[in-house]
Amino acid sequence: MGVRRTVPDPVSSGRRVTQTSLREVCNAVRYVVRCGYSWRMLPNDLPPWLLVYQQMQRWLKSGCFEEWCMTCGCCCGYR
Repeated sequence: MGVRRTVPDPVSSGRRVTQTSLREVCNAVRYVVRCGYSWRMLPNDLPPWLLVYQQMQRWLKSGCFEEWCMTCGCCCGYR
């Protein structure tokens, strides 16, 4: 089963397509986790805090974030 079959098409699922790359969202999440800042204190060169927070909630709900932390070990303190 390929990636195309497991990831729903955002247009057909009714979700809005974002112009922000998921890599930038990952960078913002790592920034919050490592520095211990609140979501609203994200610097302006990262995506908007609400977008990052909402994506993080989706990842937590689906279990992706925990798997990501176990795989790469990049989120110190979250194990």
